[in-house]
Amino acid sequence: METGDANLFKYLNKPGSPDGCVEVVQTIKSAGINVGVIILAGAGGKKFYEAHVKNTVETILKMPLGNGDIVYLSPLVLDEADEYVRIMNELGSETLDKFEMAKQIQKIKEGLKGLNKLGVRVTLYDIQEFIY
Repeated sequence: METGDANLFKYLNKPGSPDGCVEVVQTIKSAGINVGVIILAGAGGKKFYEAHVKNTVETILKMPLGNGDIVYLSPLVLDEADEYVRIMNELGSETLDKFEMAKQIQKIKEGLKGLNKLGVRVTLYDIQEFIY
């Protein structure tokens, strides 16, 4: 999913919408399959910081998540030549530094803390650990 903010979703060139992601998760869960949802911490930079946190938490909480499901919080890794960086620059948004990124991750975790009671894991997923 990467973000629950509909505007930011479009800027990230994701097909569909956050509500569409909720529907997909509902369909998968109705088949008895566990899901993993990836959230991109730092998406949208400073301009979209609050909207990204608020709308992402709200969207995930709409999903019928339960025991065995995982929400991955993956810090945004930037390549300055990336199309995403160009789009964010055009929108006047600065990227988050590592401290702002950590704070955003913590805010999202706090918003999702009720999921722990349902057996949902909310955990860090650092893509750099898997790049060879």
